[in-house]
Amino acid sequence: MTNLNKSSSHRFLSITNSLLAAAVVVLPLSAPALSPDLDPHNVPLFLSTGVSPNFVITLDDSGSMAWGFLPDSICSASSRSSVCTPTTRRFTSAKFNAQYYNPEIRYLPPLDANGVELATSFKAAWRNGFYQGHDKIDLESQYRPTTSFYSSGTSSSGYGEYKAQIPSSDRGNGKFFGNITATANTNAYYYNFVPSLSGCDGTIGDDDCYQPVFVSATSGPGTKDINGDGIVNAADKDERQNFANWYSFYRTRNLATITAASRAFQDIPSEMRVAWQALGTCNAFNTSCQGWDGVNIDNRIRRYGAINNGKTHKERLYQWLFKLDTNSSTHLRQALGKAGQYFSIETGVNSPYAFDPQFDDDPDKRYSCRANFSMAMTDGYWNGNNAAGTLKSDGSATSLPNIFSTACPTATPECVTSPSYSPTSPFKDTNNNTLADVAFHYWATDLAPSLKNDVPRYPSTLDNADAATLSAAYWDPKNNPAKWQHMVTYTVGLGLTRALDTTTPPLKWDGDSLSNNSATSSYLALKNGTLNWPATGMSGSQGLPGNVADLWHAALNSRGKFFSADDPEGLNKSLKSIVNDVAAKVGSGSSIAANSKRLGTTTHIYLASFDSTDWSGELEALPLGSNGMPGSATWSANANLPAPAARNIWTTSVGAATSFTGAFGGTLTADVVDYLRGVQTNELPSGSFRSRSKILGDIVNSDPVFVGGDNFRLDALPAATYPYSSSYSTFAATKNGTSMIYVGANDGMLHGFDAATGVEKFAYVPSALHGALADLTDANYPANHKYFVDGSAGFGDAYWSGAWHTVLVGPLGAGGKAVFALDITDPNAMDGSKVLWEFNGGAHASKMGYIFGPPTIAPFADGHFYAVFSNGYDSADHQAGLFLVRVDNPSIYYYIDTKYGSAVAKNGLSTPKLVDLNNDRIIDAIYAGDMQGNLWKFDVTSSSATNWKIAHGTAAVPQPMFVATDGTGGGAARQPIQAQVGVTAAPAGVFGDAMIFFGTGRYFVDGDASATDKQSFYGVLDDGSPTYSTTYGRSDLWTQSIVYEGVVGSTAARVVSNNPPNWASKKGWVIDLVPPGGALKGERVIAPPLLRFGRVIFNTMEPNISDPCQQGSSWLMELDAESGGNLNYVALDINGDGQFDADDMIAYVQGGGTLSSAPAGVKSDSMTLNQPTVITAGGTEYKYSSNVGKGIGVVTEKSGSSSGRTSWRQIQ
Repeated sequence: MTNLNKSSSHRFLSITNSLLAAAVVVLPLSAPALSPDLDPHNVPLFLSTGVSPNFVITLDDSGSMAWGFLPDSICSASSRSSVCTPTTRRFTSAKFNAQYYNPEIRYLPPLDANGVELATSFKAAWRNGFYQGHDKIDLESQYRPTTSFYSSGTSSSGYGEYKAQIPSSDRGNGKFFGNITATANTNAYYYNFVPSLSGCDGTIGDDDCYQPVFVSATSGPGTKDINGDGIVNAADKDERQNFANWYSFYRTRNLATITAASRAFQDIPSEMRVAWQALGTCNAFNTSCQGWDGVNIDNRIRRYGAINNGKTHKERLYQWLFKLDTNSSTHLRQALGKAGQYFSIETGVNSPYAFDPQFDDDPDKRYSCRANFSMAMTDGYWNGNNAAGTLKSDGSATSLPNIFSTACPTATPECVTSPSYSPTSPFKDTNNNTLADVAFHYWATDLAPSLKNDVPRYPSTLDNADAATLSAAYWDPKNNPAKWQHMVTYTVGLGLTRALDTTTPPLKWDGDSLSNNSATSSYLALKNGTLNWPATGMSGSQGLPGNVADLWHAALNSRGKFFSADDPEGLNKSLKSIVNDVAAKVGSGSSIAANSKRLGTTTHIYLASFDSTDWSGELEALPLGSNGMPGSATWSANANLPAPAARNIWTTSVGAATSFTGAFGGTLTADVVDYLRGVQTNELPSGSFRSRSKILGDIVNSDPVFVGGDNFRLDALPAATYPYSSSYSTFAATKNGTSMIYVGANDGMLHGFDAATGVEKFAYVPSALHGALADLTDANYPANHKYFVDGSAGFGDAYWSGAWHTVLVGPLGAGGKAVFALDITDPNAMDGSKVLWEFNGGAHASKMGYIFGPPTIAPFADGHFYAVFSNGYDSADHQAGLFLVRVDNPSIYYYIDTKYGSAVAKNGLSTPKLVDLNNDRIIDAIYAGDMQGNLWKFDVTSSSATNWKIAHGTAAVPQPMFVATDGTGGGAARQPIQAQVGVTAAPAGVFGDAMIFFGTGRYFVDGDASATDKQSFYGVLDDGSPTYSTTYGRSDLWTQSIVYEGVVGSTAARVVSNNPPNWASKKGWVIDLVPPGGALKGERVIAPPLLRFGRVIFNTMEPNISDPCQQGSSWLMELDAESGGNLNYVALDINGDGQFDADDMIAYVQGGGTLSSAPAGVKSDSMTLNQPTVITAGGTEYKYSSNVGKGIGVVTEKSGSSSGRTSWRQIQ
């Protein structure tokens, strides 16, 4: 608790955190201009306001794509007559021919542009599933295997027939022909590889090792869920539909590619800008891209959801995709070069940088942070001509673009390292005109020199790295340090893994282009230079085997990824992985925790962050130096996670705590539970689950909480109400064991980490999340992010059953409408008995919404400890109210209803502030704002909990203490209060219970990032009156305003007015967050204020509406707490000389004269969403704030009235 004494009367204020909820009464004020919805957006708003990337797709339409076998070597031209014949069993076994039907794979049907599955059937299977209505067969009696199946435009009849010749080169009389390997029609069949068969030599090339299976209702192995009902049972032995899907949609490389793309491209966001090409028939970006049907389609870059002549761009892509030809050479280098050239078009509506390509090329909206991605898929060795133009080579030294808009500032790490390329592994080779050279050139070249170089790096921590770190990071393929406009290339090889073994030298591949396993992958040897890339080029008209390795090399050169898919299922996974990997940013919405309020040699701060590429999270411990500046992390949580089987994870099932393992008895399958525990063997690309770079899930809105040795002084509780209070000091003295950091993550868990080592000691999975946890394994999850344990936990001490306990209470934030409690008294003995309860509102479930702020545990006048929290946002009844839940018995709880809110004016209570007004450690009053601008006071002074109530109005018609609006009169709009309020004693000489401080604004609902509604900051008096004849508002306050805003030297600063207090007729003050001139920029307050030394200190945040390449900015404001006006002394060192004197005064013109004032605010170009964490050292204070780019802002001030800001640093 924070102890504040009120001068003269010495009335004690004990202030803690808490939450609230609402109901229906309509005051005569207009509805807010913001969106009425309160459903939290599914990704952080500072990401969703970003700029969608460009994405060029290149698919192989070469002749080999018509083949029904993988890899090439099993059915080459010289062996086709002997291998691809009916007498060759191995050709019809997936063990030998990876393209053939595999009974262990579920063949999902393709999706059309609307997401509808295409259909086929065993009795009437389409020969070309993408040309339905023409030519189908009965697989029960008319089946023949396929070696190749070409599409052609030679006939208008629309269909063709198979020939029985072996082999056949006869085109037939329709659009398709096939080289048939059976002499007669038969029931569909395949062969299983059975090494135990008589005569089998154990190799896949021996036909004696294969046993036939005729497809029927009972022929399948029944070991895979091939019918999609979610279970594996006898029904899965019926593989007829699965075989039909394979036949119509997967049996050739072309069909499988179209199917995989149709499913992967569903996940492309509608705002992403997409263009496409092939290697032959559609080899330019224009209006005449064609498939085999000869129809012209516009394939130029557009928003995926943009409508052109009645069809979306997505529909145009699918129209072309379903007619993808198989009649070309493998001109892959030329195609990749064309993609790079396309990204070099800087202006015009056809430019990838146009605001809305093909529609709008507003020069002011050519956003410089737009990233460019390319995907190239092929089944063979590249051949044909070189890419056009003179290209940079990875074998030659070259300079890299300057990331700065002007000359390189020599003092920055970026310039100290002088980033330029000298041939180095794994990028260099001795080959010329390779695919890797093309990829390198379009990565190392500024493709849009007229635009500022601020494309997001990966990871973004490189922006704040020192010279040594930055230099090393530039040449690590897992990083992308380029801020200039460039092209990142992903490559996919179909059926080419075996070919890597035939190169000179042979290369090992294990499914990960950046694998650190030297036993299974050649990556480390290539990176370290102990292994060289094989020779590339042409032998006659054919490519060399090294051209396959060149796909891998090209991906590394451009900081993309290489995928080698050996079968149709692998191709599906590869394309999905690429689509889900195309955007990458790092950010943090969480605040910072500290292990001490005083700076010492062991002081640390704890920073949580996330990476939206795969929605992984991180928690780091940063030591503080004697100057208060954070150093390099001493530990990270991911590096110290126990092995999956060793993790101590618990959950609740059917009302009882149970270990979270595959056998816990819930609805989740064992493999999903294993995945959540950290097992990665079933992740893409080798498995089907979403791949993760780290096990810990993203930490967005959950603030890390440090728990260690806290003494809440509960021995001061009155013995009459709490007869055991004297024993608290003994309990508090024993709390010097393991200190912990607790934080919620969107992996479904509340994590507890040892604060000294970073080792996870315990994790809890709330049962309210069980139904959604499987979504975390979905390969599409990166594009469909969800919140899980996203709220900030609170903790405190409580007494029950004859003993003191330390209890942690956590909400789910945007993850769900529930709260849980854990007994964390001994973090070294956490088990199921420490799971106390989960609460979902009880009989008031309709009142529960999404609760973000930390609940508070505190003693009340009835002699019990309660967990106090708001009802949150988006409840079923749309009202606001307060929950008080008995810590020892959650079945006993109280809900105080404001009765304010409706389906039209949706409401919800924000995080409450608990206050002890008379210095007895028992809570007397609770203050909280809501989404309708109401400030509520809850009276909890009675020793009978049933008498707890809203302080103003009546039980039937409760009234808020104050209503925040953007003006006066009936047309004024209400201002939402998202932030927890700050409370301190009323000013000396002013009668009243307390002074309440709060800012207005909202930032969690879709659309909030672009809102420009006028918001304000308030300081209002609670004069202790039990009732008001009318709720007071803006007209009862005196006003302050921002009178100057400009750049002084190199610092953006503010001055505010200094109107004197008028307590005789007013109840406080208000200042609008509007700069001189009245421009509304969306500035708002969503974090609680700090109250120190007679000043109110708060962060504002301002999303960048005009330039989405900049995530936003913040102002640190310091005002006189009593008046709300400018301080009459210098508190901010705006010239950076370390002094707080006349040199920091701001001269400005007002009313025709020149005035001089101390600065009242300083701007940061990084957007801060939280209240600073304060640590003191002697007469100095350090304030630490995290920003949305994972940086740390450090404000250094002197304590007391002479305090001053000496620095604002961005720390990695």
